[in-house]
Amino acid sequence: MDLDHHGIRFDHVFPSALLRVDKPALPAYRLAARRMGIPTGRLAYFDDEPTFVLGAREAGLQAHRFTDATAFANHLRALGLPLDEPA
Repeated sequence: MDLDHHGIRFDHVFPSALLRVDKPALPAYRLAARRMGIPTGRLAYFDDEPTFVLGAREAGLQAHRFTDATAFANHLRALGLPLDEPA
């Protein structure tokens, strides 16, 4: 998986192939939320594919288009996540 290759770790990762539901179908996002036990409105979703971002928004997630690392970090900070400043 690309995340592993780049040393990126998350508590939950749900590739659509493992969910057996393709994005941007609403059930893909809702199933991931249900598996985490978190309401969709409390989840943040990031993707570089605009269609997937729109699907996530339609499913009720706080969805943002990934454009670059700086914007991603700023979105996370805006969501209240403490991030270390880059060295």
